[in-house]
Amino acid sequence: RGYTGRGRFTDDPLETFGGAGVVEIPGLQGLLHYICEQGFEHHVAANFSSVAPIVHEATTRYLGWDMYAHTE
Repeated sequence: RGYTGRGRFTDDPLETFGGAGVVEIPGLQGLLHYICEQGFEHHVAANFSSVAPIVHEATTRYLGWDMYAHTE
């Protein structure tokens, strides 16, 4: 099970190390509510490509996973 969604990386500076970044996600409050309500961990994976619909289709159709598509 999992969830997919879309957002964008911002240019906000960070004083930290490792793979960190700032993202803007439409409807973030609703997504956070879903994440907490469903008991998901707070870790995520993000990339610079627009692949949410493809990942959602592959995981539901071919792997049979229960997925949530966050669209705002």
